Amino acid sequence: MNRLFLSTTLALCSVAQLHAQGKVNIEFDNSVLSFPAESVDLMQSDTLIQRLQLSYPVTSNAVFTSDTIALSAVDLNKEKPQSFNALKTFSLLKSDNSNLNDNIIVELGNQKSVTIVLPYLTSLSSLKPVFQTTGSYIYVNGNLWKAGNKVDFSTPAKVQVVAFNGDVRTYTIVVSKTLLPYFRLTTSSKSISKDWSVGQLAINGNDEGTLSVKGKGSHYGEGLKNNFSLKFENKKSLLGITKNKRWLLVANEADKTLLRSQLGYWLGQQLQTEVWTPAAKPVNLEIDGQFVGCYTLVEQPRICKGRLDDGYLFSVPESAAPYEDPSHTKRSQPPL
Repeated sequence: MNRLFLSTTLALCSVAQLHAQGKVNIEFDNSVLSFPAESVDLMQSDTLIQRLQLSYPVTSNAVFTSDTIALSAVDLNKEKPQSFNALKTFSLLKSDNSNLNDNIIVELGNQKSVTIVLPYLTSLSSLKPVFQTTGSYIYVNGNLWKAGNKVDFSTPAKVQVVAFNGDVRTYTIVVSKTLLPYFRLTTSSKSISKDWSVGQLAINGNDEGTLSVKGKGSHYGEGLKNNFSLKFENKKSLLGITKNKRWLLVANEADKTLLRSQLGYWLGQQLQTEVWTPAAKPVNLEIDGQFVGCYTLVEQPRICKGRLDDGYLFSVPESAAPYEDPSHTKRSQPPL
């Protein structure tokens, strides 16, 4: 005799009840396995799982078959959500899509639609997705999809999962590109420290030339979302902001909404009269091929023409000792 052990989430019943049914169907590996009820020898049950021990003669032919509707019989208008046609996850993997720097995996749960915004400069017309479902077939925009097929996500995609019995569940997946400027920073040393190093900057694919870059702040450290200082050899305008050599990329690590800092700069500019407020714009940042998140490009506060023409700069140390003066000033110099 051959023996097979299965663990499943069958409704609680006895071996005698199974024999009376004549046939047992079990969802297994995205298919439904059907076998004679008399092959069940032993059943162990707890609150979550029933374990079945099945036996069949060595000389017998295959006992287990998969009852799945034929492709020719699929009717995509037969909408009926159920447990056997659920879309569990939607993924865009870096290994399948060369323009992506990270894996993007979304769990749908009970959602009927999902929207993904890619922070990368990539084409949406030929992405290769991965679908994890409980269904037997997947159709995208009315066409049968198989693992490895590319999908055009330049418009919302209609994804339909077909159960083993033909019931269909429909999902809508929207993939779009961010509208934020994309900063691609490449360093010669492939690393950034608190010392100046040489780098190259491209914005939305346009080369902005060579610059120096270093980490900024007392909490700078490897593996963190850090602030950065940028310094060009000559004055340069970035994103339409007044020309200057010095710029900051602020991480906003404590601002989980990514709104507070930007709102503060905006309010300062709206309320200012004769007082200078740094211009700031949100950007997406990639460093040496690794996407590191959403940052704010900010004019570095400096006493110079076009920024603080005259006056004082105040700085407050992040962690001044109780006996220390928590503020420092720098006397203004004639505009450069």
